[in-house]
Amino acid sequence: KLARLCHETEDVLKNEYLSIDEKAFKAKDLIASIQDEFLNFINEFADFMKLSSIEKRSIVDENQIIEFASKLYFDPILQKDFLDKFLYESIESYLEPLQSVWLETAEGLNKQVLPIKILDNIGPLWLKPYQSLFNAFVHLIRNAADHGIETPEQRLKLNKAVQGQLIIECQKIDDQRICLIFQDDGSGINTAALRSKLKNKNYLNVDSLTDYQLHQFIFEPNFSTKENVTNISGRGVGLDVIKAEVLKLNGNIWVESKTNLGTRFCIELPRITPFSIEQKKAS
Repeated sequence: KLARLCHETEDVLKNEYLSIDEKAFKAKDLIASIQDEFLNFINEFADFMKLSSIEKRSIVDENQIIEFASKLYFDPILQKDFLDKFLYESIESYLEPLQSVWLETAEGLNKQVLPIKILDNIGPLWLKPYQSLFNAFVHLIRNAADHGIETPEQRLKLNKAVQGQLIIECQKIDDQRICLIFQDDGSGINTAALRSKLKNKNYLNVDSLTDYQLHQFIFEPNFSTKENVTNISGRGVGLDVIKAEVLKLNGNIWVESKTNLGTRFCIELPRITPFSIEQKKAS
């Protein structure tokens, strides 16, 4: 509407059939309307900027945001600032819902835990491409609560704090890569049980594998060291799903574990932007 009023004013001023007085009279009313519309626009824009990225995208189509951002290629800083405000979101906003899964799973297992500690050193991201992976993280959280964290009695015997801890650290490796680290302070992977399970499944050269190499087998489909199946674990479904999602994103995942010190999952991913996807399609 603002643009239309400006065009109408321009047409009036260019009209050769109107006198100076007629032009002034018509333009005066149009300029007053422009001022009112501009103030309305400023107020609406101020309210709009208070919304989260998700709320903004419910009003403005994401493709329109990306298309406009592509036209800012001449100024990378301006382009990034625009995407940060209108498209990108804090990774913490997607990880925060895992808190309830963590706390409820631990409670169901009669274990005591602190809330997940999230350390975001990445900043705003375009999170849409990672959505399926973030949804799969529920398996990793349940795995940490079930396999990793000990009961209060076990932790006291090991001179640990009664409440178990899970830390999610989001790191920037460089401009093209990020890393998510899930670190618990639990019992670690039962390497002996894992080695025994692999032998029972007739894996070759199990005895020659290092602990680190053995630990990577927990990402295999239908693999679990649990003898009893529960509604939380034992079915061998979960970590393989996460690995599949990581590979879809051309990422990498590995696990490190030390007995009674805890387990650390590392997930390295490409930093995806709307323009990196377009470049990939073009190539």
